[in-house]
Amino acid sequence: MLAQERRAGRDFPRETILSFVLGQKVLNGGAEAAKAKKAGAARIQAQQARADSGRSDRAAPRRGDGSGNSLRDLEKRLDGVNI
Repeated sequence: MLAQERRAGRDFPRETILSFVLGQKVLNGGAEAAKAKKAGAARIQAQQARADSGRSDRAAPRRGDGSGNSLRDLEKRLDGVNI
């Protein structure tokens, strides 16, 4: 790059050319950095535990539908049992 600039009639110090080249690499590497950041976020997302619904996996007991909670049902269940 220094030789190109000198052929074009411009004479820059080597440090200026180095700064220019490094700046180009940083700017061009920005796309790679964004891609790496996106890939990292995807890996983090895949490793995180998912929150459950907060509900039990058992059905709630039903009340008041005549399913054995009456006095007659209680007497049948306890028939012959000494208390």
